[in-house]
Amino acid sequence: MKKLNILIAIFLICTLSSYAQKASRDSIRIGNQAYKDQLYHAAESKYKAALVSNPKASEAVFNLANTYYKQNKYDEAIKEYQRYLNMENKNPVKMGDACHNIGNSFLKKRDLQKAMTAYKEALRNNPKDNDARYNLAVVQKMLQDQKKDGDGGGQGNDNKDKDQNKDNKDQNKDQNNDNKNQDENQNKDNKNDPPKEGQMSSDNMNQILESLEQQEKETQARVRDAKAKELKKKNADNRRQNKDW
Repeated sequence: MKKLNILIAIFLICTLSSYAQKASRDSIRIGNQAYKDQLYHAAESKYKAALVSNPKASEAVFNLANTYYKQNKYDEAIKEYQRYLNMENKNPVKMGDACHNIGNSFLKKRDLQKAMTAYKEALRNNPKDNDARYNLAVVQKMLQDQKKDGDGGGQGNDNKDKDQNKDNKDQNKDQNNDNKNQDENQNKDNKNDPPKEGQMSSDNMNQILESLEQQEKETQARVRDAKAKELKKKNADNRRQNKDW
């Protein structure tokens, strides 16, 4: 009798766990559609619901960070990207996506030093991230120009801030990042061009700021593809196990 009770308890736990994971996946799927439709508050609610069902759903964390970014909640976005980093600390590419998006968030906050640090960390995790390399070069140039402006009386700073405020749109690394939700086409002819020596032009500034949204979409697409492959492999393994029975 005791053994039967244990088996029933195990069955119930497995059933509830399976239900919770399905509920989480459904919430993420609805949230992704809301995000695509630019309904960021609705997407935020769905990602939070997904995490209630399954607190280990790292995709929901990354996509939640991206919705915060889109709503100009940069501190909240950074916090969730850092949470995602801890969850994916054995996956350098995903860690790179999150660091990339943290850099984008700090750039939005005009904290250039922290943005530079985050882009460097993105490249340590994923040396192939040419977008992070380009962003790092631009931020370093901006810091150099700020220092020159400070030494020379500091008039150029206001103009840089105006340019920077125009269009700093993020990638989801999905991030997001996304995030690191994380979707497609950027002006590849320009995004990897290094900043011109001696000045940061308005065009260069706009290139970095406008490229961030595309980087987010591309990262989110990578995350979705990885999740789809993982699910496909899991389903195939389950089918093989059923045949063995």
